[in-house]
Amino acid sequence: MSEDGRPWIDHVPPSTANVPLLRKVVEWVEAEDAKPYQEREWYQGHYFCRSDEWSCGTKACVAGKIALDAGWVPVFSDAEKDPFSIATDLVRKDGVEASAFNVARKELGINVRIADDLFMAANSALRVRLVAEKIAGERL
Repeated sequence: MSEDGRPWIDHVPPSTANVPLLRKVVEWVEAEDAKPYQEREWYQGHYFCRSDEWSCGTKACVAGKIALDAGWVPVFSDAEKDPFSIATDLVRKDGVEASAFNVARKELGINVRIADDLFMAANSALRVRLVAEKIAGERL
């Protein structure tokens, strides 16, 4: 909560949020949510998650998708050294490593507290839309 008791989400200046990117990611989430689970590339539970059981091999959350679209690549642990490492939040671009959370937050132009709400692991497709529209200050 902010000092005046309003939720932090109410403090997003619309001019700072990348509304076209918010719109794009909401459309992606809703399109993926309509697919059978095994075929989806969206999985909100991890930034990036890999499995041979899925047709796409790797799934990403909202923050992960934004990082991918910005040219970042997920960095997984070496499967030979850690065969149980199927998830990561680490991304790399041009030799620089960062968290998908921070990359996506900066791409969207939002602060940490607002990003926490948008990138929450428990978010459904509907909740992603509602939070994104609150950030945008308009229907997406």
